[in-house]
Parts: sequence; structure tokens; C-alpha cells
Amino acid sequence: MTSQKPAPLPARPPEDAETAVFGPRFPWKYIAIAVVTITLVVGGYLLKEAQKAAQLRAQIVRVHEELDEPRKRYFAFRDKVEKLILSASAGVKTDEVDKRLRVEGLRSGRGLYLRLRAADIKDAKALAAGAELVDADVINACMGLAPVSGRGLWAQGAFLDPKHVEEAKNERSVMKLRVADEMLARKIRTDLPAVMSLTKSDWLLLVVQQGDNRRDHPVDVFLWDLRSDTRLLSARIKAQGALMPARVRTAGAPASPRLTDENLKGSGAIDCSIAMQIKALAGADIPEVQNVPELSPAVPASPAAGAAPAAGSAPSTAPATPAAPAAPRER
Repeated sequence: MTSQKPAPLPARPPEDAETAVFGPRFPWKYIAIAVVTITLVVGGYLLKEAQKAAQLRAQIVRVHEELDEPRKRYFAFRDKVEKLILSASAGVKTDEVDKRLRVEGLRSGRGLYLRLRAADIKDAKALAAGAELVDADVINACMGLAPVSGRGLWAQGAFLDPKHVEEAKNERSVMKLRVADEMLARKIRTDLPAVMSLTKSDWLLLVVQQGDNRRDHPVDVFLWDLRSDTRLLSARIKAQGALMPARVRTAGAPASPRLTDENLKGSGAIDCSIAMQIKALAGADIPEVQNVPELSPAVPASPAAGAAPAAGSAPSTAPATPAAPAAPRER
């Protein structure tokens, strides 16, 4: 018996019922709706953020435009001060003092004080960096003056730099623009009045350190009249100061510790020594204290024994008073 094979069927696409057993149809419709929704939400958020950024940029630029007049005054004064300070980079060859200079007269004007290292007055960039690192001293206090620290001229006035306007124009982050706007408002409230007060200074006192410290190395001192840009004083000074301790001890009190040489020749004594020498150069009467005993006056030679004084002349020396007998010692 012969078996017959069935004839092959023609190819045809599967029916829906035949493919349903392998998996459900992919929900492209819902995915498209979700993508469109997310795109609209994100796009709306970005558009809103861009509008906020544009408003903040316009506000920051407008405030900087209103600061145009204070900015011009500030940079004109700072450029003048920088020019005077950089002129001191050559150092002091000989001491020069204006005969009209009186330290007492400086108290009636507004002063500006700055102490820098010699390496800081090579150019304007190094000058600004050096002014930020200066620590406090008592030179002006020992002179009886109360000038304003010149470091604020760079630290407090930096917000007036026009580069901040360009930075605001190119910034796109709303968060950074908000921070910049708040910082600008704070600077206007706190720093702008101080900076404008600095621009009204009448004189500038500059101390330039020639070494690592003021104890072992000299300093160059300069004083300018900022109203006429006239140098009133230039001198090289070496500190020679030391503190003079005094003790007051009451009955029953323990003895106080003795001061070391480092305490007696510390920064306070050094700064006051520099200050006193500046005042002396300006013509002030400065008291001096020395712990070296003065030499006794020379005793004139006595006349030769038996020599008679000239007629009509007074004796050269008074007769010596006999010494009193010594008191007996108690045993």
C-alpha cells in the first residue's frame, strides 16, 4: 500500500488569532502620548527657567549701569593709589622729608594705611594679591593716628569690576544668577559706602617690608598727600625698639614671671620703634630712653702741692669736706 504526501499549502500571513498565543500587541500609542506629555512639561519648564534667567540678567545689568558713577570714582582713585605705590618699587636711596610735614596735622584728615612686602609692588596684579594677605600691625596706632586699612580698596571694591557685567550676560543658570543678584545687593548695602569713603582719603602711608620680618630687616616708609599727589616723606628705617617692663608687687603676692627676650623685642615694640622714628623725621620731639649710664664729668686736676694761688684770684676748688666716720657694725 503506497502512502501519499499532502500537497504543500501556499504561503499566507498569519491570522490575529494565531499570533495572539505568542504575546500581546506593543502599546505604541500610549508610549507616544507619554513622550509628547514629558516633552511638553520639560519644554515648558525650560522655557520658564529661560525667562527667569533673562529677567535676572536684565536686573543685574541694570543695577551695574546704575553703579556707573561710583565705579568711575572708585577706579580713578584706585589707579592713582596703585601708581603711587608702584613708584616706591625703586626703594629709598636717601631720606627725604617735606619741611611742612607735621604728624599732628595728619589727624585732621582722612588717612589710608597699607603695609606690603617689596615683592608685592612689582605690578598691579601682585599689588592686589599682596594687599589681601597683609596682617595687622600697630605702626599707625603708635603714631597716634587712626587711618583706614588700604586692603579694603581691593577687597571691598572688587564687585565694581566691569567683568562681572559680562559674566552676568553670559550666565544661563538661574541658580547662579540668583546668587549673583543677592551678592550684588549685599555688596551695595555694606561695601559700597566704605569704598566711597576710601576715595575721599587725604593722605596715604605706605610701609614696605624689605625682608621676611620687621625686626631683622629694614622697612621703607612713604607718605603722600593724595589731594596734590605730593610725596611728603620717604625714608628707610630699621627697628630698634624693646619693651621696658615694670613690676608692682604687693605684700604677700607671688613673684611675676620674668619676660623673655622674645617678649621684650616682639612685634609691638618693633612697630612702635618704627613709628617713633617716622615721627622724629617729621620733626616731632621724641623722648629717648637708654639703659647705658652717662659718664661722670671729668674732675679738674688739683694744683701742685705747696703752690700758692695767684694774688687776687679765687681758689679753683672749694676745700674738701672731711668724710663722716663710718657707723659701727652691729654684731
